[in-house]
Amino acid sequence: ETVKIASPEEAVRVYEDMYGKGGMLKKTTLRFIELDYAVLERDKELKAVPVWLLNTVTETDETNGYVQYDTTAIDAETLQILTQ
Repeated sequence: ETVKIASPEEAVRVYEDMYGKGGMLKKTTLRFIELDYAVLERDKELKAVPVWLLNTVTETDETNGYVQYDTTAIDAETLQILTQ
């Protein structure tokens, strides 16, 4: 079965739309993005679904230089944010 997947740029836009409100992304840097697969339930079956994984680092404390690393999964077919 052939599926159309969104581009990595589209996935980044979805991420920015969700988390960019209120200046949340001011101190966040995208480290890398990669296409992977996640097993999700679709049509009452488990299927391997393409997902974009966005790995980010956010500066949480300027004084001490603390950072937080996160990975956000975005469904590459529907552009729905699955995790953060």
